[in-house]
Amino acid sequence: MRLPIEMMADPKLSSPPQNRAPEPIKFLIALAIVAAAVFPLSTLLCGSQDGDGVLTALISTQKLTWYFWGQDRLLNFIPALAHPISDVVWNLHFQLFLRSFFAFLAPVGFLYFLTRSARTLTVATVLTNCVLALTLSTEALFNLYIQHNPFGTSLVLLASAYAVLARGTRANSLRCALAGVILFLAYATNFALFVLSLPFLMVVLCLSDENRKSLFGFIILNVVAVVLAYGHAKYFGDADTQFGLSPSMRAVRAGYHAVKLEISWTWVATFVLISVGSGFAMRIPNRWTATLLVGGCLALIGILSCASWAQINAYNIRYYLIFLIGIVAGSGYLLTTCVRQAVPFAEKHYAGVIWTLLLTAFIGGLHGLSATPNTLIAPTWRQPSEAVARIAEQENVRFIVGGFWDVWPAVFDANAKLQVDGKPPTVYGGAQRSHVLRKILWNISKSQGSLRTLCFLDSTEACVEAASMGMKAFMLAVPHTERTVEAEGKSLLFLELRFADQNSPPPPIAEWGQAPLNTQLVHIELTANQIRFDSANDKIIVPLTLRNDGTVPLTPYGDHAVNLGARLTDETGKVVNVDYARTALPVSVPGQAVQAEFDLAASQLEGHGLSILPIQEGVAWFDQFGVSPVVEGPFHRCTKDGRSWMCDTTHALNAK
Repeated sequence: MRLPIEMMADPKLSSPPQNRAPEPIKFLIALAIVAAAVFPLSTLLCGSQDGDGVLTALISTQKLTWYFWGQDRLLNFIPALAHPISDVVWNLHFQLFLRSFFAFLAPVGFLYFLTRSARTLTVATVLTNCVLALTLSTEALFNLYIQHNPFGTSLVLLASAYAVLARGTRANSLRCALAGVILFLAYATNFALFVLSLPFLMVVLCLSDENRKSLFGFIILNVVAVVLAYGHAKYFGDADTQFGLSPSMRAVRAGYHAVKLEISWTWVATFVLISVGSGFAMRIPNRWTATLLVGGCLALIGILSCASWAQINAYNIRYYLIFLIGIVAGSGYLLTTCVRQAVPFAEKHYAGVIWTLLLTAFIGGLHGLSATPNTLIAPTWRQPSEAVARIAEQENVRFIVGGFWDVWPAVFDANAKLQVDGKPPTVYGGAQRSHVLRKILWNISKSQGSLRTLCFLDSTEACVEAASMGMKAFMLAVPHTERTVEAEGKSLLFLELRFADQNSPPPPIAEWGQAPLNTQLVHIELTANQIRFDSANDKIIVPLTLRNDGTVPLTPYGDHAVNLGARLTDETGKVVNVDYARTALPVSVPGQAVQAEFDLAASQLEGHGLSILPIQEGVAWFDQFGVSPVVEGPFHRCTKDGRSWMCDTTHALNAK
């Protein structure tokens, strides 16, 4: 594959420098700033935030902790950088900028150990982003540039630490200390980085022309940083993440299959083969290191698939993106170096090549600028959250209770609406991960007597249980305060809640929520009832019945809540958005059948179908327990009695 680009030749390509001070990479940083500013505004990525996405803005503005609420492996690095911004909307915009910035520069985490040429580094980084933008699915690109993922940040910190050591011919204690701090942040932000970084650094040590004494010292610093980051996470983090192994060929095949579904794998394979072949044909420097990086990342996809964490999360593409970055970055280095060595073009074409690649990524891969670039919340949650925000303003609500996916977008929008003169947000959530707020809410409840609450659930008992599970403290409803309010056709409950003991703070957090389920405990029957089309609101309503024939109750509250999840599929049935929508299930005891329904925008379902399954949050989708999904659609626009309507594959949907 011959790239239609012109690049300057590097006179030192054939002899990589040993411990030479790095060249300035100001142009690359400027490109990353441009990409970080525009990528979140693209048609493909704009307006895609869900509960997970907005939660970091609330972490930053309401309660900044060492680690992501309820986890022990994700240091709040980006929320901490955004912490001075108290306006929750601008805080999230800035965090999106930082997420895209670090994701764009993520290839540098590998490339910096292959080349010190600023030009090669810049072209290879932009080429890597261009290839990823053109070949990854929408879901994968969302997780790469927009979702709160730590791999980009940790890779940039890894390269930055080595750059600190490489700034002179001799290491000194100050540079070593600074590099150690940066490495600690890298592994605390993404503890799993060591699985890839340490083997890669050993390959660089054995095969590259780097100063081996300096690089060996850097590897020792990495090992120390890994140990310190592990201890820090266990002391300051909340949950003890379990990374068990369940190796099997079935798991390996499932992992590779899941990755294959999220990429244009024939184009990526062609790019890799041409790059590796060209690198060896032209005998470029560090070709073995780059090739082993590509092969090692490819092998690690299968190895990670044997981890219980990947399996219970249905081999989500987010866990494999760091390996895809390594595969494309290693190949991009080989191809870029080949072209620069073979085609000594004039310097004036260098910037043109870079901007062409960047524009190709933005326009061709991300579909250009969105018509509504400032939109943040995804369509599934946008209308309900905006309606709840209006009610929260009218009713002076301080507390919003319900399921994770409903509550956090509503809390975000409520605070965005209620903020005045940049004051910190004053509406708080009562859902999974909210227990870190309980001291704040306990003080408010004690001073005001109760918390004015808006609840997504349909009974006082359910609201009290959800609030108690979220806070991990017993709460009570104030008698005779309940009333129903309407929000976009959905009934919510307004009531006042208080802590059971308001004379002293709640006791230390104990185990709350539902224990992780397994195949032996779960036996359910999930069926869809008559799907309806609400033409007045242009929505498709999917009612479902779940019968619990297992041995344990299923609850939608607290840690490991059980919800119904809808995956968005394309015309062929391929899943294109694994977290498209959630709806809360009522508590169901063994032998009981409960009802739930999805209320989804028809405009989002044109040409798409749904695959619906229960999911235990943070544990597993129920197809891991042998439960078959309810499959509906794909849906299309049609006419019925002369009116615009929605149809599935066989007939027009019934009216609401």
